[in-house]
Amino acid sequence: MLTPGSQNDRTPLTRPAAIVDSRSEARYPFEFSIEVSGFDHAGRFFTEGTFTVDASFCGCRFHLRNPVEKGTVVAIRLLKPRNRSETHRPTLLFRVAHVSQEKRGWAVGVWKLQSSEAWLAEFADVIKSPNAKS
Repeated sequence: MLTPGSQNDRTPLTRPAAIVDSRSEARYPFEFSIEVSGFDHAGRFFTEGTFTVDASFCGCRFHLRNPVEKGTVVAIRLLKPRNRSETHRPTLLFRVAHVSQEKRGWAVGVWKLQSSEAWLAEFADVIKSPNAKS
């Protein structure tokens, strides 16, 4: 008997609901300060401070000086989270969904691999705004 997720099941696995159609999800032009850590395309570890260009429930877009590869995992820490002390800044894991070279570095889009209330709290006010872009 085949069950969902069994070795012999030929049904494609679905991604968790938080990831499905993340590229078509509403994005909000909200800039907040983040620190991105990971491994660049040459396998060297880096940590770089930057700002988001836009954000959604499932991820964000930002610019880096270091090139990263699609499919790799980066850790993102909110540098100035609202209503949190400096010692409780959350660090979350994200998968790189797309990368494109630009004049001054790389545009990187990522989606969350973990759920976090802190992530949503950072742009909750923008989501409620009637002028938010989608």
